[in-house]
Amino acid sequence: MMAEQDEAAFAAASDNGHQSGLTAQEYAAIQLKVPNSGTEWLDEMIEQSLRNDFAGQALANMASFHAGDAFDPKNVSKAAYQYADAMLQARSESDG
Repeated sequence: MMAEQDEAAFAAASDNGHQSGLTAQEYAAIQLKVPNSGTEWLDEMIEQSLRNDFAGQALANMASFHAGDAFDPKNVSKAAYQYADAMLQARSESDG
């Protein structure tokens, strides 16, 4: 584990030389998209970002299978978030 001095130096250098005000743990959690920053509101934001990323990937994949076909974007979008939620659930269970 980093000493407090190292953590402060990391936080200062982590934002292209500008003081970011983040701890090393918060910065790493954001960069790695791992909701383990130690800050509840930040972890919630990271989790939502992951959910959106997963849904976007699922949507792109599903849309590629329906290229040229008529499909309901609303239903496909809902399904994408269902896949994203399932991925997050599986991820949390494997972190165990």
